[in-house]
Amino acid sequence: MKMKKITILFFAVLFAYGQQQKESFSIESIFDESTMVFSGQVIDKQSYWDVDHKMIYTVHKVKVSKSFKGNSNQFEYIIRKGGTVGLQGVIVKPNIRIDKESEGFFMVKNMSSVELDGFSATDKFMVLSSGINGYFSYDAYDNSVQIPGKSKKSFSTFENDLKKLSKKKVEDFVGSRSNAFFSERAISATTIYINSISPQSIVAGNKEVLTITGGGFGEFISGTDYGKVLFKSADDGGDSWIDCLKTHIVSWSDSEIKVEVPADSGSGKIRIQTSDGKTFESFQEIEIPYSIITYIYPSNRSDESREYPIYHTGSNESNDNISNGMYNFTFNAEFFSTTSASQAFEYHLAEWVCSTGLNFNISVETTEKKSAESDDVNVISFGETEALGVTSSWHSICESTNADGELVDVDVSWSEIDIIFNESISWGYENVQPNEYDFNSVSKHEIGHALGFGHNINTNTLMHYATGTGPGASSIDPYLSGAEYILERNVSKSVCNQLDPHVASECSTTDLDLDSDEDGVKDIFDNCPDTTIGNDVDEFGCSLPQKDTDSDGVSDDFDQCNDTAEGSFVDVYGCAVFSIPRDNYQVVVQSNSCIDSNDGAIYISAKQQDYDYTIRINDSSYSLNQTTGFELTIDSLSQGTYEICISVVGESDYLQCYLVLVSSPEPLEVFAAQTLSGERVDFQVQGSERYFVNLNDKVKIAHSNATHVLLEKGLNHVQIYTDYDCQGIYEDYFFNSHEVILFPSKTKDSLTLIVGGQDRKMDVYVYNLKGELVFQKYLELGESRRSTLNVSQLSDGIYFLETKGNTVHKTLKFIKDE
Repeated sequence: MKMKKITILFFAVLFAYGQQQKESFSIESIFDESTMVFSGQVIDKQSYWDVDHKMIYTVHKVKVSKSFKGNSNQFEYIIRKGGTVGLQGVIVKPNIRIDKESEGFFMVKNMSSVELDGFSATDKFMVLSSGINGYFSYDAYDNSVQIPGKSKKSFSTFENDLKKLSKKKVEDFVGSRSNAFFSERAISATTIYINSISPQSIVAGNKEVLTITGGGFGEFISGTDYGKVLFKSADDGGDSWIDCLKTHIVSWSDSEIKVEVPADSGSGKIRIQTSDGKTFESFQEIEIPYSIITYIYPSNRSDESREYPIYHTGSNESNDNISNGMYNFTFNAEFFSTTSASQAFEYHLAEWVCSTGLNFNISVETTEKKSAESDDVNVISFGETEALGVTSSWHSICESTNADGELVDVDVSWSEIDIIFNESISWGYENVQPNEYDFNSVSKHEIGHALGFGHNINTNTLMHYATGTGPGASSIDPYLSGAEYILERNVSKSVCNQLDPHVASECSTTDLDLDSDEDGVKDIFDNCPDTTIGNDVDEFGCSLPQKDTDSDGVSDDFDQCNDTAEGSFVDVYGCAVFSIPRDNYQVVVQSNSCIDSNDGAIYISAKQQDYDYTIRINDSSYSLNQTTGFELTIDSLSQGTYEICISVVGESDYLQCYLVLVSSPEPLEVFAAQTLSGERVDFQVQGSERYFVNLNDKVKIAHSNATHVLLEKGLNHVQIYTDYDCQGIYEDYFFNSHEVILFPSKTKDSLTLIVGGQDRKMDVYVYNLKGELVFQKYLELGESRRSTLNVSQLSDGIYFLETKGNTVHKTLKFIKDE
């Protein structure tokens, strides 16, 4: 094999990884700050140097579908930092992934003057408003639009929202939506299904293989298209998807897919996209605890592109930023003088280095540099960044070719690492306040990138892509096993057969020469460190009885089927037997039954619709299939316990049974309390999940144990009941009176009454303190609603005056005193 050296001709590929601020924004605010707002599709994507060769920009040519604000052309050019030109490139993070053929809504503003080398179009450049929040991607799978960092909206709802914000007539460039962009891809949940995904927890970027079993996956290749597996993107918290490379697919058949999980993938559901354009999203979710950074070569994501590991080396040709087996960081002078920052960084770097064995050091020298540049200085500084911190990593590349000049392998190594912290925000160092960003957490995060970790999706972990104010995540423990992988490959590799291997840090407890079970494989490479002496082992230090390749519980020396998918039911020989996940079925009591009646019902449904099912309930049989819509309601059931057994047609050994109780409902219980104002009655109800509340022949349905009614003036009739007559009915009457004013409260001879409402007639009763009726009068009220009573005949004392009408019933107190 011949080694073609390109270590001097750098790919100078800059990966800028950083932790982003969690920001609250509204679509309205971004719309208002934008020069133009339009929907469309990216039809071309090219990268260019600026004329000074200081930065690479990627230009996205967007064919506009509809314009909601500003004077859009049919083609608009959106420019973003980052990209690859020839053998050089830069990746800037935080950033968003917009590929050719991406569809969505763009909120943009004018770009300040920039001139690109080789770009001939005269159109002005636009940039996304509000950074990464200015692009709203369209998802054809569910016809939705993703709001960055928030939930989705349906396409029509989002488009209507923009129309409401627009102060111009929406301009349609390409006619109706269905004729051009935003066309929904074919989705067929009836032909694609997933039985299992294994393992449930897997690392991204480490060539670990995920096995997906099911059906309807079709052929891997159809014409020029091929099947793909898509994963949630950890770089935006799972808002978008990462599609695997063609070379990530280990194997593909109609019933099983084996795929390496790409770097930057995060926890969550997965999608399968078949070669004929169908897409299916899993019900199951996988956990990706961490992702290891990799490099894709060639970088154009062609059919030949592959994912390669990036090695830490022990030297860097004639430059001393990597020497003696370690990477040497240099503090910016101003950063160094900010002792709370420099001391915190040094402390957290030591924690990572001593815990993982990966070797980093801080130089005694300082530098005036405060930005990420390809200059062979690993600078740590405050500077201008949009994120809280940005870690920029350059890579040198060399190719291994055979005698015919064909590419055999690629070596990629980290040649420079810079970390820049945001100079414009309020940092907290010790007792971090709610309005401060936690420098300790962010510095640990950025060092994690320097060690080779990408983002993961878990808001409670250190390497989540974004963080807010206040104390942040701080534990490095979830990443220590990943650091072992990285260290293991670093210390055993001389990149390009020229650079020195990495050396484990002196403060770590890792002994690279230890072989505790004396099997000839050092512990750092030994997956089975307790092998019995004398057993033959493989390159990973494992003997046959210690290995369970498919994790089915049967060791490889007895396993006759050593590629069983994880989670499968197996026999004693490790071979799968037919099974369906228990959560495939929904069996619920739809309604209970009153005693001595047959009004109970049980509902049954199945998720997987590629089988025909037989349902047996006691001695009766039913079918569950395409004709029934894979759902069934069995009604006219009396109270009692029913055994429901589900079998699959054609699978004689499979049976899933349930015991289901159809019970009689509890008696209805109602507790009522009328408020002091008399306007409202509150009820506490028990005995059912649904109630009917009848107020004066007006019925409403309540689903909560607490409900209320607002009374009309006068006498109100209230009934509360359920679906079952046997639970009983609650019935009561409540009076809600108009107000009555009585004055004066102390009188010698007469009282004045002012009565609310519309009653024309009313009875008045006066009682003494013994409750004896001493005076009675029938009143007729006029328009003034005022009447006078002569009480001069009463003896001195305290009395109670009661008023009664159709909508009036009040008792008031007065004093008769000469």
